[in-house]
Amino acid sequence: QKLGPGFSIPDIHIDTHVVEPLGHITLDLTNIQVSGFHLDEAAFAVGGTAPAPGRASLLLELDGLVLEVNMGYKWRKVNSPHASDHGTIKADLKNGNIADTINLAANPAGAPAASSTATVTLGDFDIHFDGKVAWLYNLLVQKFADTITPAVAKAIKSAMDTGIDKGLNKILAKIPMSITLGG
Repeated sequence: QKLGPGFSIPDIHIDTHVVEPLGHITLDLTNIQVSGFHLDEAAFAVGGTAPAPGRASLLLELDGLVLEVNMGYKWRKVNSPHASDHGTIKADLKNGNIADTINLAANPAGAPAASSTATVTLGDFDIHFDGKVAWLYNLLVQKFADTITPAVAKAIKSAMDTGIDKGLNKILAKIPMSITLGG
């Protein structure tokens, strides 16, 4: 629910060196929008290890993650001659996985409380450039992938953790009874 409508990632600034003819460049990725979030399959399982008394653990496995990332870019060669360009990028992810361990424990009053520990694994992005000299951008593809992949994974992890930690706890707080979890 949190990820389905899409989300934004903060702008990214990279100061790096790539192979000649570019050399030392600055690269700005702006207006980063993640959309088209889709999962092929989801499965719940009870945690693999026996939880402590008063605790339970669920594993949520989400496979077949597909999404699209759109952003603007602008690069500039730091040293003379100061070449530069700008345009847009579309990056498609066709294979990802989210494993989220949801821990449930009874608080001192006996009411249930949840916490989340999500792990996000993303496959390779298929990156498409729109710009004046697209042939040159093959030199930059790895820089984009090395930067975008962890940024997208971090945003998904944060959304999953927040959704469980806050959203599920809000629902659990409305349960009008105390429960006992585990043995």
